[in-house]
Amino acid sequence: MLTEILIFVARLMLLALMLINLVYLLFPAKTIPKEKKVEYRLEHSLLALTGGIGLAVLQFI
Repeated sequence: MLTEILIFVARLMLLALMLINLVYLLFPAKTIPKEKKVEYRLEHSLLALTGGIGLAVLQFI
């Protein structure tokens, strides 16, 4: 029972991580300087990929 709850919470957190970073990736803030945009997009795309990979791994648990 406890492990099921922990896995459910982990799935929710990874889904939130993925969705929030996809939103930041698709709609970047207007105040970011142009020289930081590549770094910003790279960071958020990696975090979104991490959330997606984590969700895929949890499907097999």
